[in-house]
Amino acid sequence: MVSKITHHGFEPLVYNILMKDIQRVYLSHTLNAVALSIISVYVPAYLLSLGYSLERVILYYAIAPIFGLLLGLFVYVPLMRKSGLINVFKFHYPLKILELLLLFLLGYQRIPLEIVALVYGAANYAYWMPLNLLFVRHSAHDEMASNLAKFYALPQLFGIVGPLIGAILVPFIGFWPVFLITIIGLIVSYFPLAKVKNTELVVSLNFSKAWKRISQNKSLFLFEFFDNVLEESNWFWGVYIFIIIGSLSTPGIVGSLTAIGGALFTFIVGKYAKRHDKKIIPLASILLLFVFALMIIAKEPLHAYFITVVLSFIFTLFIVSYFSTIYKTIKGEGEEEFIILREIPTVLGRLVVFAAIYLTISHLQYFFITPMIFTVILLLFYIWKKKNLYATA
Repeated sequence: MVSKITHHGFEPLVYNILMKDIQRVYLSHTLNAVALSIISVYVPAYLLSLGYSLERVILYYAIAPIFGLLLGLFVYVPLMRKSGLINVFKFHYPLKILELLLLFLLGYQRIPLEIVALVYGAANYAYWMPLNLLFVRHSAHDEMASNLAKFYALPQLFGIVGPLIGAILVPFIGFWPVFLITIIGLIVSYFPLAKVKNTELVVSLNFSKAWKRISQNKSLFLFEFFDNVLEESNWFWGVYIFIIIGSLSTPGIVGSLTAIGGALFTFIVGKYAKRHDKKIIPLASILLLFVFALMIIAKEPLHAYFITVVLSFIFTLFIVSYFSTIYKTIKGEGEEEFIILREIPTVLGRLVVFAAIYLTISHLQYFFITPMIFTVILLLFYIWKKKNLYATA
């Protein structure tokens, strides 16, 4: 791992080469995020505008991570061991373009939505699983928070314009130019990967080994579960605003406001989060409680847009501090194994959110009680376990 290379002889040269490689990956990640920011906020609205029910749209988003997880564990992990992280990472691009083409064709051909969901899940896990492994492998322990701040905030900083492009084009021209621009952007984002050094995954997983790791780190995996309930609830807020406001410009405006909130984090508290990540987690959790409560009573567009900026700022504050603490905890302790297995509680957390949406489908504002409950549980659990986190981080 890069963080363990000592600066003697030829080793600084190796270090510099690897760091250049990871910078190319982050450049690709930023370009990818900016390209997808044009369309990703519009996919739920697009499906709803085609006549799919909210239940069917939520089913689409539930199928994708389940299939992606199975594919990741049983196909991508062996491929990363055999062919390397970057080669699997590159699968994302043709799969994502295929997904976008299938989504576009839904307006003309009744392709089973479940088939599109499978491609979506395959594309997502071909991207995030190798990317997270590359990140934790090449981030030094003391630089974790600052690297995470850049990882989350830079795509948002450059992605403010993307959703606005969609907000302008979709109501007046339709969805087709948004799909086209996104596909071109994805192709461009692929180029920085061309010269990246390909390295193999060294971890080998089987059921007994996986269960042993989960048993040893029950607390961390529970934190992952709670965190993903909050993350997916944050995603649903954008869908909910579109439903209550109804304008096709809404997702684009929400996407840009979300990017602004994330970018503000970088300028205001990014450096502070690097030094005080463990102290920030409980504060950010309490602030999230107030924001989720505001979501329940939000009715007017102006209120919803204001909440969006505040939510994005606070959630970025929470997520950077949270992942900084978690990643520093597992750094050097079989981190690659953890990064792979964390996808299990990640999917379970998402499924809890989708189930809660189904249960509140007639009164969607009450859905946001769910993230409030899980925020309280996460906060209490963190306070109870923080001595262990301080001891191991």
